[in-house]
Amino acid sequence: MKKTIGIAFTVLAALMIGAPLVNGILMERVVRTAHEQANHQYRESGSDVELAISRYDRGYLSSEIEWRLKLGRLAALYGVDEIVFVDRAKHRLTGIVSETSLEKNQWYQDLVAQQLGGVDPLHITTTYLLNGAIESTIALDATTLAVEGEQISFGPGQVVVSSDSDFSAFHSEGRLQEMSGGDELMLRDLSLSSTLTKESAYIWAGELQIAIGSGRLSEAGETVDLQNLRAGYRLDFDREGSRVTLATTLAADRFGSSEFTVENPTFRIEAANLDAAGYERYLAAYSDLAGEVMDDISRPDMDQEARQQVVKNTMTMAGIRLLAAGEQLLKKDTRITVSELSARLPEGEIKGTLTFQLLDDLTLMQLAPLADQPSLAFRLFSLQSSLRLPQALVDDPAPLVTPMHPAMPTGLFRREGETLVHEAETRDGNLYLNGQQVVLD
Repeated sequence: MKKTIGIAFTVLAALMIGAPLVNGILMERVVRTAHEQANHQYRESGSDVELAISRYDRGYLSSEIEWRLKLGRLAALYGVDEIVFVDRAKHRLTGIVSETSLEKNQWYQDLVAQQLGGVDPLHITTTYLLNGAIESTIALDATTLAVEGEQISFGPGQVVVSSDSDFSAFHSEGRLQEMSGGDELMLRDLSLSSTLTKESAYIWAGELQIAIGSGRLSEAGETVDLQNLRAGYRLDFDREGSRVTLATTLAADRFGSSEFTVENPTFRIEAANLDAAGYERYLAAYSDLAGEVMDDISRPDMDQEARQQVVKNTMTMAGIRLLAAGEQLLKKDTRITVSELSARLPEGEIKGTLTFQLLDDLTLMQLAPLADQPSLAFRLFSLQSSLRLPQALVDDPAPLVTPMHPAMPTGLFRREGETLVHEAETRDGNLYLNGQQVVLD
């Protein structure tokens, strides 16, 4: 019995002694794999950003890693070619915990010394689990910076980001207590939450939520207050049908000033049944154009005026190219829905909805005949819309209730007591406005 216990203790001691060494070896594999996965995703999405490990010193109980984030085209935007990170990791029994520093970046050291009194407010801690999962916590102390003569204060706050071993699933949770800028800006209780899963290079399914507890914006002597502002984004991917659905929500409990007050404003819009391949091609085209703009910005052989002209020309062509790429999204059953447009004002309530759906695949060339025969449009798409708003909001409602075209039997709106009401729909290839048919041809 004593011999068995002795053997057990010996094995346990060997495991405890050897665990830091083994975990250090496993951690190096996890770190290098993570960099490879990140670089693969950068290349896959058309970005020239790159991660590179420049030094890896692995010891028994600890390791020190120096790595760089090479910004590529983004260098022109941020003014630095790369960001250098130093990780000091401790090998523990169940994983690795690393503290990350920006000490090798002279621009960051200057910032801390000149504006932050020599005290670094940024704390980055990363936990590497043996299954390859990674969790990073980025914490920020309350900080004040001078930006273009204005004192900008923010913090304290933190963001926690976790991912699986191949960087195909991310979850983030973040909070910032306060952000303020002089007398013009004050935001409190900011939060962020997101869960995203990679479906392809450009399609990440999941949702993102951003909230601001309260805020104040001032400009030219006018101040706007807001309460409980929320913004949400969601992407659903139907792999079997190869379709993408995007949804966005904007809402608040209240915002207003001494001149006006709006309560419970809400706006929800959804783009459903988008062709997934067309959506990817559109994002790829957008990414290429963004890269071209960054190249134009970073060209050293141009003065500022010439650079602005080149960027202007690039953006002009970008509109044409994006329009062509967007045409690939015009597939049958693609639907845009404003499921809610609402707000409560002292004058009354606003409520509206809109549904627009393609009845067949559509090309831009098919729109040309509509100039001579506009009724053909209702063979290409269906429409249903409604809007109610208080008449008191409009200084002169006459233009809204008066037909603007001989084909219109009514104005865009009709009066219903003290409310202006709009209703439109397509049925059997015809358009009906406020219950009456519009004869376009």
